Amino acid sequence: MVQHLEKKWASLENVQEVDTKELRTLTSHANETTAALSQFKDRIGELEQEIFSQGHKFDELAKLKSHIEHLAKGFSSDFKIYKVKAGDSLEKIARTHRTAVDKIKKLNDLDHDLIVVGQELKIPNN
Repeated sequence: MVQHLEKKWASLENVQEVDTKELRTLTSHANETTAALSQFKDRIGELEQEIFSQGHKFDELAKLKSHIEHLAKGFSSDFKIYKVKAGDSLEKIARTHRTAVDKIKKLNDLDHDLIVVGQELKIPNN
C-alpha cells in the first residue's frame, strides 16, 4: 500500500512538473503577446496622428487651391491672351483691341516694341 501511494505521489509530482512547465510557457507567450499588443497600440496611435496631420495638410491645400483659383479668375479677367501673327505690330494689335501700346508693353514687361510670330501677349480687357 505504501508503494502504491509512493507511485501515485511520484505520478502527481510528474504531472505537477509538466503543468508547471506548461504554465511557464503560457506565461511567457502571454507576456510576449502583451508586449506585441502594446507595440501595435502604440503604432496605431502614431498612424492615427499621421492621418490626422495629413488630413489637416489636405485641408490647408484645399484652402490654398481655392484661393489660387479665386485669384486666377480675377487675374484672367484682367486680360486675354493673343498669339502674334505674321504682319502684326504692337500698334496694330493695340488698335484692333482698342487699347494702348504702353498698356500692352507694361502688362507683358516689354522694354521695346519688338514682337515675334507665335509670341503670346497679354492684352488688357477694356
